[in-house]
Amino acid sequence: MAAIVEAHKDSNGIAWPESVAPYKYHLVTIARSEEEESFKKSEELYMKLIERGEEVLWDDRIETRPGEKFADADLIGCPVRIVVSPKTLELDSVEVKLRTEADSKIVKFDEV
Repeated sequence: MAAIVEAHKDSNGIAWPESVAPYKYHLVTIARSEEEESFKKSEELYMKLIERGEEVLWDDRIETRPGEKFADADLIGCPVRIVVSPKTLELDSVEVKLRTEADSKIVKFDEV
């Protein structure tokens, strides 16, 4: 494990290779309550991924600010971060970011 961490880290934390990552996806929900649409859509996406047999870590914390969630996601280092927020849902989409890349992309909700 130490060799993997040493070989696959950056200033923000570990960037797990998919073959040894504890979770492939880190699902980050941006919502102020469990009643918000972004929380409900996150739960729906989480269940779909689990049903497909995917390994998913879901950050469903309501009280935590988005910046903290993103920093935690980088520190934990799952290969793929998926963000569901009110802003992405306006486009019927989610934000997908690979841990090893700087830029994210917008992906339609049904294409995740």
